[in-house]
Amino acid sequence: MARFKHDEPDIQFVDFQADYPGGSVFAKIYRRSNGDEYVAYVDTAPGAKFYFIVSYDPPVRALATDADLTAYRAVIKSLHCCGPRVIESTPRPNESGE
Repeated sequence: MARFKHDEPDIQFVDFQADYPGGSVFAKIYRRSNGDEYVAYVDTAPGAKFYFIVSYDPPVRALATDADLTAYRAVIKSLHCCGPRVIESTPRPNESGE
């Protein structure tokens, strides 16, 4: 956040409360003069080796509405981790695009 403050002295960081079942959420609204951006770090479980980052930068820059925040909370709550094996077992295309 210090980097943002340096680049944009007028930026405000607004606390934002959201829940994730069995985990924790650290969320902020980055409030700029031309609108809000939402960022949440979601820890899926105590001791988990990874976390989700959920960001939303609305195409029309405006202050967050209650409807925006309700939808963002729903997205955070709906995250589902399939585990690293799913990622590791997904075949990657070779250089020829196959």
